[in-house]
Amino acid sequence: MTFVSYSDDRDGRITEQAWDLNGDGVFDDATGPLATRRFSVPGGRTVTLRVTDDKGAASTLSLTVVVREQPLGTATGSSEPAERQPVAGPTPLPRMLSPFPIVRLVGSVTQLGTRIELLAVRAPRGARALIRCRGRGCPIKRAEKLVRRGRVRFPALKRLMPAGVALEVLVRGGDSIGKYTRFKLRRNRRPQRTDGCLWPGTTRMAPCPRA
Repeated sequence: MTFVSYSDDRDGRITEQAWDLNGDGVFDDATGPLATRRFSVPGGRTVTLRVTDDKGAASTLSLTVVVREQPLGTATGSSEPAERQPVAGPTPLPRMLSPFPIVRLVGSVTQLGTRIELLAVRAPRGARALIRCRGRGCPIKRAEKLVRRGRVRFPALKRLMPAGVALEVLVRGGDSIGKYTRFKLRRNRRPQRTDGCLWPGTTRMAPCPRA
């Protein structure tokens, strides 16, 4: 499984993100906004993220992952366990953008739609952030910016936008796996958010690679 942190600090900056992936209470299994873990034993597993800011304040969030045993009848028919079968070496996966991009949407929900106050992207320097707006009421159809100081904003979208509009955020950098985020604006409800990965040379959301 791949775990992604979208943590942000409104009045400062994040200095550390540490993961406890085995439930032992020690945050020494991974650092940074992205972590991967393979679970091979059925049962509940607790994954916890600890985020610390530049003032020393820390916050944690836990998630329980339920691991289920593979049902009988799904095996290939071989008498050998699957993990002992010879496997052809796969083509190396592209690396992921690091630090992995963070997309932030700030606003308020109204009866008419969503009043957007901020749409910002935090990504490595040199990455490119592309915004695509679909539906009636879009002030722009697309806008693209180069990330120069770690963060870019799109002030053209700072306005009331009607329900039904979809905002797509594509963040890419060279041959690395980037980020794809989609917001579907709704009436009287928070925008529906979907996150995924953006593979090099593509423009559609795809699953993120597993460990």
